Amino acid sequence: MRSRMPRRRKDAPGQQSLFDAAPDGRPLPAPEPAAPPETTPPAPEAPPAKAADGTPPERPPPLTPGRKERRFMETSGYKAMWLFVLFDLPVDDREKRRDYARFRKNLIKQGFSMLQYSVYARHYSNEETCAACKEFVRSVLPPEGQVRLLSVTDVQFGKMEVYLGKNREETEKPPLQLMLF
Repeated sequence: MRSRMPRRRKDAPGQQSLFDAAPDGRPLPAPEPAAPPETTPPAPEAPPAKAADGTPPERPPPLTPGRKERRFMETSGYKAMWLFVLFDLPVDDREKRRDYARFRKNLIKQGFSMLQYSVYARHYSNEETCAACKEFVRSVLPPEGQVRLLSVTDVQFGKMEVYLGKNREETEKPPLQLMLF
């Protein structure tokens, strides 16, 4: 029996979701709106600032995963990191070109995307995973050439200005889904 993944809540109009299509690629039908309740219960009265005996009023229990309303975990823009790898490697002879190609392919296998020639970047959910990736990049460094590693927060990355000719372009968006592997 094939299990079906639940649809993901859209946070903003026009936002795409990886779960908006069936496994065979067809769009999923729009959910039917919930029927309005027959009677509206009266609004609860505001609790007093303190009970008669001086104790603070009771608070409602926090939302739990089993309840109807769910809160979605959002990552802070100051915790999420972008790691840039900037490199200038020699390609004078065949062996140096191979070293360049191996290094570049290792970055791509690790999930980096090319922003410009010799400038690759990847998004990480926190500084610890970014530090682990720095160790990986250090382990695959070629014997010659210059490589720079630069990590910036998601907020700092969003302040970058990108121009194509004289036209300003939008900066890259972080991935919608965290990778779990």
